[in-house]
Amino acid sequence: FVSPPSFTYVCSKCGKDVRAGAKFCPDCGGVVNQFTHLPEIKKICPNCNIEYPKENKFCAKCGSSLALKEISVDNEYIINNAAIGTPINMSDYDPILVNSFTYNIASKYVEKELSKDPNYSGKTLPKLENRKLLMTFIYSIILALFILLYAAYHTNLAIIILLAIILTIIYFILLKTLSIKKYIVKEVKSRPDEKIEYIVASTMSGAVNNKIFGSLLRIICIVVVLAITIYLFKDPHLVYEKDKTNGGYALRYYTIGLLNPDSELEVPSKYKGENVVSIRGDVFENVYTLKKVKLPDTIVEIRGGAFQGCTNLEYINLPPKITEIKGSTFENCYSLESIVIPEGVTRIGGSAFRDCSSLSEAEIPKTVNEIGSSAFRGTALNKVCISKNASVNERAFKETSAVIAYYENGCNVDYYSGDDYNYGYGNGNTGTPSTIYNNG
Repeated sequence: FVSPPSFTYVCSKCGKDVRAGAKFCPDCGGVVNQFTHLPEIKKICPNCNIEYPKENKFCAKCGSSLALKEISVDNEYIINNAAIGTPINMSDYDPILVNSFTYNIASKYVEKELSKDPNYSGKTLPKLENRKLLMTFIYSIILALFILLYAAYHTNLAIIILLAIILTIIYFILLKTLSIKKYIVKEVKSRPDEKIEYIVASTMSGAVNNKIFGSLLRIICIVVVLAITIYLFKDPHLVYEKDKTNGGYALRYYTIGLLNPDSELEVPSKYKGENVVSIRGDVFENVYTLKKVKLPDTIVEIRGGAFQGCTNLEYINLPPKITEIKGSTFENCYSLESIVIPEGVTRIGGSAFRDCSSLSEAEIPKTVNEIGSSAFRGTALNKVCISKNASVNERAFKETSAVIAYYENGCNVDYYSGDDYNYGYGNGNTGTPSTIYNNG
């Protein structure tokens, strides 16, 4: 049977044994070399089970390739049934066996020593518990940040759940590394001159019987951090910032209520006594809980993507003072059925209402002189009326059945179908491609 390696310290000059840990010989000053007692290695044929000297590469009987084997017997290790050999230098020994001994055999001997204490499984080390608690606190904070990503930045809930699952798996894997056994094995590796039983005994002398308490403390830590986070975001919040361009305040963030989400929202006209004049980009992006939104007349600007991905939004009023509907403002608002664009709006940006698949009615005032690419792409529009002087991108009504009419003709005469703007050719009714491009 193989015991933990025993070390011999020998003077390289006079050959005398010296005390453990000495670097120089006390008699002659020579450098001390460390030798270890390791078993004589033999190889076993996997087919014939016959032992051969370690220098042999193939079995003399069947020709099979020979290999070293490590066999476990009753939690003890035996290597090819070999006895302890003569002292050899560690540098001359096969590094594979040395590493195997360090990580596997030492662990088995530590486990054997620990098993002598019947209460071992219920004990823990204060330093390990402190590390576990710190790790748990960090884990809880990251979970809280995931909740913040969902509440304030409207990150997809499926992505948040996936990240939380991955984080939890990593947490438990790291928690498992902070065990008494693994801790003592590291101590054994760092203190090779000491006997394993002494290292185990000295380490366990500081162990305490509060393993269950430590587990409860970690659970409380997670619950408290998450409870505080959920309480802070249980209700929706509107967050404002100063608008240096338009004066007054701009709506900068909207946090989803984790416990009391909004289905209907009315944005106030004032904040801290000043007008709310604008909505920043992406403020309500991907807020799937909203169905109805009422905006105050004080707003003069709504930036791009403000309501993008509000898949359940059914109704919204546009303030009369805005002059532009910017790109992707209402993109992917699948439930929006109708929209009234106020008089004074001069431009509808690219993809402004793209893929609003339920949008069947859109009042576009004659003040609109530009409609960008894919502005109404993928909508359910059948007919729209615009100014004859408006510049309409050829893809503005792509993937729709919309028929275009002009204010100048009383919005009664249909000149071009949506496909004229999609692809830039006449539909056989009136006009030419050049007329279409010139008119939008």
